[in-house]
Amino acid sequence: MTEGLMAAALLLLCLCALLLCAAAAAGVTLLWLRQRRGGDEGRGEGRPGPDREELDRQWQNLWDYDGAPQGAQRGDEE
Repeated sequence: MTEGLMAAALLLLCLCALLLCAAAAAGVTLLWLRQRRGGDEGRGEGRPGPDREELDRQWQNLWDYDGAPQGAQRGDEE
């Protein structure tokens, strides 16, 4: 009987720990999404700020980078 109670208590403890981890992961994810969107829902800002535009431009430059040296133009390999 005591072993059964210990097993049930351990199972309950594991379930509580799992729920706590899931809640923490959901909270961190929501904070990350809010930060990524800029959190501008309450401020009424319709367009991204200059910092966001600069980051978007830098990401686009990285995405478009073809591996050529900086001085070379695309199509000048020959």
